[in-house]
Amino acid sequence: MVAITEAYLKDVLAYAAGMDPTLMERSEQSASYNDFLNATSLADVIEQLRRQWAKTFIDSGGPAAWIKSLQKMGARGYRTETIGAMEALWGVRHLIIHSSSLVTHEFARRHPNFPIAVGSRFIVNANHLKQWFAAMCDFVEVTDRYFLSRCGSGRQS
Repeated sequence: MVAITEAYLKDVLAYAAGMDPTLMERSEQSASYNDFLNATSLADVIEQLRRQWAKTFIDSGGPAAWIKSLQKMGARGYRTETIGAMEALWGVRHLIIHSSSLVTHEFARRHPNFPIAVGSRFIVNANHLKQWFAAMCDFVEVTDRYFLSRCGSGRQS
């Protein structure tokens, strides 16, 4: 779910930046001389910059930071529980990948709603999955609605 959501957001941001160049007007993305030499067209370099900007957006924070940034852009309507559920999922993903599902002090500190002792194995259950799927759906639906209203259905530049 984490990888799919991150890929979705990267694609949406890069596409939207092609539809609405003002999204990147404060971007500090740049291309090197070699980027231009190796590109087949100027459009390829521009697409590379959009993707680089979208990756930077994703890499500079997790779900809470993304939603805050999207709200600053004008996105409205995220459910209040979406941020917490998404942050919990990202935390659980980190546990599974980096500590073999064993609860760390950092996880316990950041996610006190999970009453699991440090050193215990985090077990994902059906209720967790339902909450996380609902949060992902809310995030995607609100984000899609925002970018569709902002960018319309014009052609990508």
